[in-house]
Amino acid sequence: MNRKVKTHIVIDGNAFYEIDEECMRQKMENEQKKIQKKQRELQKKRPELEDRQENEKSKE
Repeated sequence: MNRKVKTHIVIDGNAFYEIDEECMRQKMENEQKKIQKKQRELQKKRPELEDRQENEKSKE
């Protein structure tokens, strides 16, 4: 299989970097999935936390 590799070069002072765009895209997708997973977990916990707060307020 002949795959066209897309890269770009970054020069920072004396440092030289070659960035693989496909790798960076996959990394960004994985980070986005992690963020979405955490958001779903927090949304599930939110009603539990609100109930706990209501119970504490009613005890006062």
